[in-house]
Amino acid sequence: MPESPGLIGQTLLLRIFLTTCTSFKARVLERGMEHANVAEVNRYLPMPHFVWVCEISTPLLFEECKF
Repeated sequence: MPESPGLIGQTLLLRIFLTTCTSFKARVLERGMEHANVAEVNRYLPMPHFVWVCEISTPLLFEECKF
């Protein structure tokens, strides 16, 4: 598997949790997405009531709550 050059030698943190689809979509909308099409797909994508979420971050971004 190819590695991302920006992540070589980085420590990564994983945060895994269960949440409701409504809560997940609200958080994605609140945080904003880099690309409008991705935000649109997320908004209308049918999902079950509960979803598992895995957030991946670096320790620095985690401390700044940017995960």
